Amino acid sequence: MKNNHQILESIKIKGDGCFLPHMSSLKKSIYLFKYDIIIDNNSDIEVKLLSRYWIIKDANNNKEIVEGKGVVGKQPLLKVDDSYQYTSFCPLKTSFGSMKGFYTFCDKNGVKFISEIPEFSLVVPDDIN
Repeated sequence: MKNNHQILESIKIKGDGCFLPHMSSLKKSIYLFKYDIIIDNNSDIEVKLLSRYWIIKDANNNKEIVEGKGVVGKQPLLKVDDSYQYTSFCPLKTSFGSMKGFYTFCDKNGVKFISEIPEFSLVVPDDIN
């Protein structure tokens, strides 16, 4: 069996943000973004996603920490070579920002480890040149 470092490297996470103009209020400086997450378990064991930890940053470098159990109300079990996808939302007070963080997983023996969520952008189209 692989050690936790090898498992960690075998969990691939990708995030992608999309601006939702019809749900935003630019006059009130509320920019709503949808983001899609794909988690690929390329390891040789099942893992369960236990919790999330997000660092959300806006254009003014204001940071918000969001943490909690699971994702979108679930703690998915990812079998070997399995993927899990979900969509969620993030409001910002500026027209661009970013998200990054990590998920905490455990293996079938209850051993916990974290996997980094690489930073991805939240940008209103045509807002940044």
